[in-house]
Amino acid sequence: MPLTSRRNLIQYGLSATAAIIAGCASLSNFESESSSEELIEPSGSIVSQPSDESPAEVILTLTNTGDASVEVKQLHHGVYPFELIGHLSGEGGDVLLYPPDAREEVTLYGGKLPGSRTNKCWRIIDTSDEDERDPYLGGALGPKYVEIGPGGTYSVQHEAYYKGPESNCFPAGQYQNTTEIEIDNEDETQMDIIQTLDISSAKEFTISVTSKGKDA
Repeated sequence: MPLTSRRNLIQYGLSATAAIIAGCASLSNFESESSSEELIEPSGSIVSQPSDESPAEVILTLTNTGDASVEVKQLHHGVYPFELIGHLSGEGGDVLLYPPDAREEVTLYGGKLPGSRTNKCWRIIDTSDEDERDPYLGGALGPKYVEIGPGGTYSVQHEAYYKGPESNCFPAGQYQNTTEIEIDNEDETQMDIIQTLDISSAKEFTISVTSKGKDA
């Protein structure tokens, strides 16, 4: 075989090998990004509807769908994930989710939790002065990590209270809030967790929890 043809054949072989390697690398990156986004799966459920004896109870859960343990923290609040998620806001007011069994202290400022229903409503009692902020939940400084094993779950249970006009009590509609978490893996993936609470005209609660990836 002429020398020129032999060189061309070698160069073609090297180029093909490089293309295959590059293709494998691209596929590997794609799978890594895809699995990273799906590594933590959020969910929620209504444990009990509001009654004369107790407010509605909600469970928020994170599930590790991967094959290795991961650490998860909640951004911007000094508590463990899902212990402090802020108000779920809607047109008819806000729904405040309070975790009575939180491991870290979660404090209600400018208000107090009722021991029983007020005018047939599980409503936050506003104790703030006019120059103070409306009732809200606060936590400590510095986010706390939780470790979730492969296939494992982490859950926090909340009680639901209404914060809104005295003339209303959990008016029908949709109430929503977004919580930001960070997954401590190789990429330190950040996710938005969207909690959406639907209240029917019959005062029945349903909740959906979805996620959206974001740049770290």
